[in-house]
Amino acid sequence: MRHFIYQDEKSHKFWAVEQQGNELHISWGKVGTKGQSQIKSFSDAAAAAKAELKLIAEKVKKGYVEQAKVNSLQPSQTVTGSLKVADLSTIIQEQPSFVAETRAPDKNTDAVLPWLAKDIAVVFPPEVVHTTLSHRRFPGVPVQQADKLTQLRRLACSVSQRDNKTATFDFSACSLEWQNTVAQAISQIDGLKTTQLPSPVMAVLTALEMKCTRYKVREDVMDQIVQEGGLEYATDVIIHLQQIDIKWDYANNVIIILPSGIAPDYLEQYSRFELRLRKHLSLAEESLWQKCAQKLIAAIPHIPEWRQPLIALLLPEKPEIAHEIAQRLLGQKKLPSLEWLKIVATDEHILASLEKYHEPYAIFDDYYCGAIWSATVLQEQGVAALPRFAPYAASDYCADVLRHINHPFALTLLIRVAGHTKRCHDRMTKAIAAFPHAAMAALTELLGQKEENSWRIMLMTMLISQPALAEQVIPWLSTPAVAVLKSCQQQLTQPSNHASADLLPAVVVSPPWLSKKKKSPIPVLDLAPLGIEPICYLTEEISNQLLAKYIWYSKHITVSHEESTTNLLARMGFQRRIAGTYIKAPEAVVEAWLNEDYSTLLSEFKVFHSPTGHYWQLGILTTLPLEKAVKAWNALTLSPHTDTEYAMLHFGLKGLPRLVNSLARYPQEALPITNYFAASELAPAVARAFNKLKTLRENARSWLLKYPEHALTGLLPAALGKAGEAQDNARAALRMLTENGHQPLLQEIARRYNQPEVTDAVNALLALDPLDNHPTKIPTLPAFYQPSLWTRPVLKANAQSLPDSALLHLGEMLRFPQEEALYPGLLQVKDVCSADSLAGFAWDLFTAWQTAGAPSKESWAFTALGVLGNDDTARKLTPLIRAWPGESQHKRATVGLDILAAIGSDIALMQLNGIAQKLKFKALQERAKEKIADIAESRELTVAELEDRLAPDLGLDDNGSLLLDFGPRQFTVSFDETLKPFVRDVSGSRLKDLPKPNKSDDESRSNDAVNRYKLLKKDARTVAAQQVARLESAMCLRRRWSPENFQLFLVEHPLVRHLTRRLIWGVYSAENQLLACFRVAEDNSYSTADDDLFHPAGRRYLYRHSSRSGNITNGCCRLWSAFCRLRTATTVPPARP
Repeated sequence: MRHFIYQDEKSHKFWAVEQQGNELHISWGKVGTKGQSQIKSFSDAAAAAKAELKLIAEKVKKGYVEQAKVNSLQPSQTVTGSLKVADLSTIIQEQPSFVAETRAPDKNTDAVLPWLAKDIAVVFPPEVVHTTLSHRRFPGVPVQQADKLTQLRRLACSVSQRDNKTATFDFSACSLEWQNTVAQAISQIDGLKTTQLPSPVMAVLTALEMKCTRYKVREDVMDQIVQEGGLEYATDVIIHLQQIDIKWDYANNVIIILPSGIAPDYLEQYSRFELRLRKHLSLAEESLWQKCAQKLIAAIPHIPEWRQPLIALLLPEKPEIAHEIAQRLLGQKKLPSLEWLKIVATDEHILASLEKYHEPYAIFDDYYCGAIWSATVLQEQGVAALPRFAPYAASDYCADVLRHINHPFALTLLIRVAGHTKRCHDRMTKAIAAFPHAAMAALTELLGQKEENSWRIMLMTMLISQPALAEQVIPWLSTPAVAVLKSCQQQLTQPSNHASADLLPAVVVSPPWLSKKKKSPIPVLDLAPLGIEPICYLTEEISNQLLAKYIWYSKHITVSHEESTTNLLARMGFQRRIAGTYIKAPEAVVEAWLNEDYSTLLSEFKVFHSPTGHYWQLGILTTLPLEKAVKAWNALTLSPHTDTEYAMLHFGLKGLPRLVNSLARYPQEALPITNYFAASELAPAVARAFNKLKTLRENARSWLLKYPEHALTGLLPAALGKAGEAQDNARAALRMLTENGHQPLLQEIARRYNQPEVTDAVNALLALDPLDNHPTKIPTLPAFYQPSLWTRPVLKANAQSLPDSALLHLGEMLRFPQEEALYPGLLQVKDVCSADSLAGFAWDLFTAWQTAGAPSKESWAFTALGVLGNDDTARKLTPLIRAWPGESQHKRATVGLDILAAIGSDIALMQLNGIAQKLKFKALQERAKEKIADIAESRELTVAELEDRLAPDLGLDDNGSLLLDFGPRQFTVSFDETLKPFVRDVSGSRLKDLPKPNKSDDESRSNDAVNRYKLLKKDARTVAAQQVARLESAMCLRRRWSPENFQLFLVEHPLVRHLTRRLIWGVYSAENQLLACFRVAEDNSYSTADDDLFHPAGRRYLYRHSSRSGNITNGCCRLWSAFCRLRTATTVPPARP
């Protein structure tokens, strides 16, 4: 049976036919399915054969490709000699050896390969790649004959005249033969060119056209040369063209013609004229093609080495030419043109050597033609060439081609780089949607070689949404991939141990937003805002300070009394440029301005700048008389505009009526100046900024708290009005104000209405169930939210997991705004579920968000780490935060800092402080310092005092040690003076490391102990670096501790005590006089230089010293020496002082 495949971006179909006597057995359908079948009967076998050929011809015409062209796509093996090059380049070696398609299905099955076979050409539709280089197997449409050979006749006719200057020629560097040729070509410049001219003369004329005119020689010139002179003549022209070069001495207007010289140090593009010969060669009859090919091959020794790759490019049917050129020239340096051989070469060793030859010039990611070169190789060599594109899979132009290939290896390349950029992720997503069979095969093969959580989640998601794919793909998978697929299927069918509804918080069983909407206790009232006098807090001093940044602008917009209205309107934005000419306002617009007909002015402005639109530049209004300026301001702010702050600094309260327009349209620009105006009409727009705009939330909060009476007066009507965004914004702002002590003021404003229903409505609003404080509209969760595939939160009481329905509602709650406060339902879930399981769930959610391309509108999946995360979350997140700025993800990194602060544990704040102390990305480091300073300020501490409290105890006991229980065996972890952990057994003997568990140990306890020790060592390294640096900084800054804080944070701290004991400390008087020195002993007592017990008395301060301090006394020196001898005797090396 003969099989044919049709594939485009929307479909992937098969059609098969087999003749059996006078019958045709036909089957067809979607690849990956059995499809449909039919038997057609004919009068005899000859009629059946004729019908078969006709049907096949029809299918081929429609774009079907037969699956049996193995030999035609095999790389040539005709290269003579051997090239001593390394094996495949590293990048190709790292790719999985995809074996799925090489495994033959069971002979008893009717399985049809659901993706392209290796022997099938990859043909791209025009919308993907508009063209490819032709090949004798893919010659494309014939070249149309030209009626007039105009381009040929006028070749190089404008060379000698440019910029009204007559050029001269210098060809003295050429050989005598070429001098004669060039002279003849120059004599023909002003004449009509024909192919009666010798081919070298035509080559010179072509070179002049290519290098010395504004219009590059085009493909149709080659077409016309072939049409008139024949293909052999055109081949000769190309050969001779490679032997000359042209330079232009612009200063002296001299065209210099010389032999081809030194290779350029960049990748020179071949002209469309030269490459067009390949099209004609692919269309030529065999005998003519052979003659032309022999000409090109024979000319190679006479062509400069850096231009020889063109010959290989013109003869793709003979890849051995590319191999031979590579063999000769790879040993040389600085030949960028060898990059072109990648398009033709098929030998793996030579291709690997070309990749490693020098810094790649990335021909397959070329801005102009990268997609064409990539598609050309894939069309000629099939999917067997896919591994070659591994280095370019993250590059836009090549990868855009790869995503249209229905093959597991193409999907493998795209999946591997999906995390590089958003575009990479989008390409992978589209490819998976277009070719699900290949995607499933790629994921299973990848997971068979390396476990990657994001890949597994993608595979599990496909199994849930398209379960039938698995059985269609399995026949073609390798054994490890089949095992992966089976295990995933088994995981999805495992019996669950979910908690029953009566054990769950009610909010995840019957959430209020899904319950039948009960009648709100708050009536909908149609209230008008109460009158309250607006206040402007702009003083002359403040206005001058703000205007100082507009000095240049103020001078720029000065309007003279003589300036015309047309020019004034132009400066306000009523002008546009068309073809280099400025078009200004028509007379009707000028008249509307003079008559203060602002409605006409606004409509004319919109039409004038249609369809692109434009904005009014209203700063110019400040130069007009105040009354007219304010009228124009209050009218024109209904349209897009700029200069809000500048205008309001001049207009003050007179401009207030339309400041609300600016604030609603441009909150980022208008909110800073709004901070100086207390007005109830501004409150709704400020409340929206508070509730909806994260970047402006703090500024909006500041305004609301600064002007609570105006805010409450302006927001109460919306808070008691119709449901919707305005109500949500108003109520969010009211809750914040009442939480900050303004509830009595709210109730007072309600009483001002003198309406009992208003007072009752406000009391009902204040008494609302916090669980009812959720958004009015609950959007559908994104496609990447697949909680059934993730770590499930489990109940603390019985370790039973939350069911799918509860996880759905948990995701909805995580999506609620959290800036104001956590939704109470989340607190209920945190109360009943184990912290570790919630952290695992949040991390899987974050991973899924990243795998989905980290869409910004779904960033709640990221910030959920701050709600549900724990110490382990902080440990895993910190390396990502440190790396993100280098991946152009500074904004995501700053959100990561907020998440560490939100987790708030000792470990999380330690990680945050570590970023603040050392990071190569200074902007993020400064942001981390600001976060630490904010946390310190919120706790009414200095940063140094906060750092005292940030030193984590790592779960150590009061003696600064940790017991690790293996069951029958126990070990104790302690720390030396460098905070490096070490282990002792029950006898007190120090061990090299924690022993591995053995058969006699309790498996669960020993595994927990080993994991605990690993985390302890990791955290200790971070703590040690921070604490040593912190104490060194304290010494340099001559910091003091009170006796109480010294005892609490340095002496008694389970971990820091090990550093404290290694240092010499001083006692200072209130007058900053050094009174005594001491050290901290092993029992946390204080010892003098004579090792006597020391009791600091009085109100004194303690200060750390090293032995290098210039103020250290002789007693301190004796103390230090004695201490070192003591440490040496106990074989503990002294720490750095």
